[in-house]
Amino acid sequence: MYQDFAPFGLSVNKVQRLKRYIQCEENREKFNSFLKSVVFSRPFYVGKADNLQARIKDHSTGNSRILSHIRAQEINNEEVWVGFYELNHLSDLDNTSENINDVFEEIFQRIVKPGLTQRPG
Repeated sequence: MYQDFAPFGLSVNKVQRLKRYIQCEENREKFNSFLKSVVFSRPFYVGKADNLQARIKDHSTGNSRILSHIRAQEINNEEVWVGFYELNHLSDLDNTSENINDVFEEIFQRIVKPGLTQRPG
């Protein structure tokens, strides 16, 4: 019965990656901090970027749909806040690097349900 439980609605693969990640005390603390930030925020867009500077440039120059959505809502530039949560040097117990960022992104999107983010099915 409990084997079918998928925390946060994640796929089996992502649940396994998350389990490996939080076996380490330091990673568990990072994950707890991440969850706190998710629970107490209300962004309208959440996305992941390997190069934050390039991603912000994409958004600000109209190479993504975000700017047109902001303009359509008649939101002033002064009312748009950009923030980030940095996830780097994340590793599991045996010190091999494993990309956990997409797992964190999906959890964040599923909890917060930002209006302009395309969420996984």
